[in-house]
Amino acid sequence: YTNVGKSMFMNDIVLNTAQEHDTVIFSLEMPRKDILHRLLREARCRLGDEGRALDLVNSLSLDIQDRKTSLSSILSTLQMRGRLPKVVWIDFIQNVYTPDRTEYERMTNIARDLQAFARERGVCIVAVSQISNEAANSPTKTAGYKGSGAIEAACDVGIVLSRDKEETTDHVEFMLNVKKNRHGRTAKTGYQFDKDRGHIIYSPIA
Repeated sequence: YTNVGKSMFMNDIVLNTAQEHDTVIFSLEMPRKDILHRLLREARCRLGDEGRALDLVNSLSLDIQDRKTSLSSILSTLQMRGRLPKVVWIDFIQNVYTPDRTEYERMTNIARDLQAFARERGVCIVAVSQISNEAANSPTKTAGYKGSGAIEAACDVGIVLSRDKEETTDHVEFMLNVKKNRHGRTAKTGYQFDKDRGHIIYSPIA
């Protein structure tokens, strides 16, 4: 849901994967410099040293695109690259533009076209999504991604993050719920955000 930590979670994973795999982020919400700042902050939390953190971020195989807003521009940018990336992030999918008349049609076509591109080109596409108000306010078996059920139908793995919006402590508990896994089991576990440092603490909550 809104302000639950989706972009922070994305940056945390990117800091791992982009050390070994060509990665592209299409950011439709946050400018490139802000993403780099957050990556640097996370690297500093891990390494405890500003210089080493800067070296790590500079070494990432990472391309951040913050001016591509339509599905056609995203896909054409990928196709024009000399070599396709291994991992593509879209943050977030509800901001992607298509000429469709309704939100349902737009999200259905976006999910379908991204799924087809991923399968045909062998690219891992991770779409960051909001969930619907209904899904946010009541537990459901489905992920409840906002706009169209096609998003959940198209994905191989569907994850939902949730936390107590009224939490006031420095370490905020949040739940990571794998609601769909085409290749294995679903799972649910709890972690923490360190709000002051902007850092995810991967120590499962009992």
